[in-house]
Amino acid sequence: GRAGRLAAAGYGDELPDARDELKVRFNRDAGTASFKTPEEYAAEARAADQQQQETRKARETQELLEEIQALMPEPKAEPPAKAPIDLNGIKPTDLLIGAGSYAVVAVLAWQFTNAAAAYFAAND
Repeated sequence: GRAGRLAAAGYGDELPDARDELKVRFNRDAGTASFKTPEEYAAEARAADQQQQETRKARETQELLEEIQALMPEPKAEPPAKAPIDLNGIKPTDLLIGAGSYAVVAVLAWQFTNAAAAYFAAND
């Protein structure tokens, strides 16, 4: 009967189950390098996805930089070099001291003017 046909087909003593394609497959050689756990497959998939995202981001960044460079105005030419101004030996610090003393004299003169106006307004 059936056992003879299966033995002739090369199955020997083991009988295949009619629903064998529905069984969960697993690798009996779990210790070999070719076997990967679902976590390893997921880690590889995440790494590949991250690599794709980084590649896409780098490409988009490069495209944006090229677009920005295209929109940038041309750089302006360097202004001509200014000729040094000859002050005939006058030091800028001397000018600042003179301006400060002039401001002090102006304030004192204004106070004197206000005091004189108040005196003449009070005394006819």
